[in-house]
Amino acid sequence: MSSPQEVPPPLYHEHSPPPSFPKQTIPGQTRAGVDEAFVGLEENDVDLPPAYASVDTRASVFRADPPLLYSCDFSHTPRYQLHLNLTQSGKPYQLRIRRLRPSETRRLSLISAVSSASSSGSRSRCGIDYEDDCTLYEIKNVAAFGGTGIEIRGCRLSALPGYIKLEKCTGLTGRYWRFWHMTRNPNADSLREENERKMQKYGYHADNEWYRDLLFDVRFKKKQIVWTDIAGYVVARAVSIEPGSEITVQVDLPPKMKDVLLTCWVAHSWSVDFAPWAACRE
Repeated sequence: MSSPQEVPPPLYHEHSPPPSFPKQTIPGQTRAGVDEAFVGLEENDVDLPPAYASVDTRASVFRADPPLLYSCDFSHTPRYQLHLNLTQSGKPYQLRIRRLRPSETRRLSLISAVSSASSSGSRSRCGIDYEDDCTLYEIKNVAAFGGTGIEIRGCRLSALPGYIKLEKCTGLTGRYWRFWHMTRNPNADSLREENERKMQKYGYHADNEWYRDLLFDVRFKKKQIVWTDIAGYVVARAVSIEPGSEITVQVDLPPKMKDVLLTCWVAHSWSVDFAPWAACRE
């Protein structure tokens, strides 16, 4: 039995302490019976075969084959589903991600995604309808409505608060990307009297109302895409940004942070080239 992998120190934070990751909870306003049953399965996954558990904690290699994400450590097992929304003019605007339930994973493991393709109704080519109630994160192309960049927002109480911002950068070594966790700074509320006086003197700066906590730094190194934290610890490695490529998680992550990493991985690829992800619309 291999020794447990060394866990890196906490990620760097500019202003606030690292976010804590409490046990997943359920929003009160959910479709009756769906999320409750889902969370119940998560808590009792020890009784299920690993391939059919809703969260396989051993999984470290993932492959994107839109509209599904697969874990590939022990078998080609579907784990997540994606769904793409377009603007009225046809521009890609929103890419949603959710975990597949154990029953869906089991069914999709027994059939080919290609052979189960269907063009009728709202059923996706994988044969499973996308359920909005189960969405973990929404990846938004803010540029579709005149903004800049990509933003990721959680849709469940168990998701990271605030939002995640993808920042494209250029340095001496070429392009690189950074994912920032943006959370409200309550001490910089512009409605507070002391801040109002400061705003009258120096003007309003929206960035002052937000903490910027670095999640991931993404760079091309030796024909690989390396995901690191600010301390230089390698979190994950990917070979390509295109669908069909794989990402390998290099450290032990709790399920919640693994969801965040995979969502950011999809967002990174989607931001570089929207076209290959068109299958998520079906």
